[in-house]
Amino acid sequence: MRQSLITIPAIEPSKVSVLENPLDEEDILEKAKEPNPFQENGCFHFLWVGRNDPIKGLPTLQKAFEIVNKENPRTDLTLISDNPNPYKWMKHADCLVISSKSEASSNVLREALFLGTPVISTDCSPTVKELLEKDRIVPVGDYERMAEAMMSIMRE
Repeated sequence: MRQSLITIPAIEPSKVSVLENPLDEEDILEKAKEPNPFQENGCFHFLWVGRNDPIKGLPTLQKAFEIVNKENPRTDLTLISDNPNPYKWMKHADCLVISSKSEASSNVLREALFLGTPVISTDCSPTVKELLEKDRIVPVGDYERMAEAMMSIMRE
């Protein structure tokens, strides 16, 4: 958002500051204490958290997971939307995957990293580049590269 603002001629770039949305760390940690919601079935658990909206790019994730699951049947993908406690899922997931086309500042990304959960994300926000390593970032809409990143994280 900062980049968009500073392109406006009347705006002085030095006057534009970026403040991240704060995390309620106490609330996140309390909710993350709940029991593991995943079945203990030996699967690698991928997780997506968000609202069901076209901007979230779910078709990209679904196509990527089809590739991953075909090659590695002991994987599952859980989609969480409108859940009052996504943190118990984030804490116990093996990897959170963000498939968005665009994000201002991904709270889900920051929350998952706070809980120590590995994240793969599309290049949907400047925040992604600040918080993730290059091999964890894939081009928006590129389900093949997303599948490669998902399989790579399984090997770690």
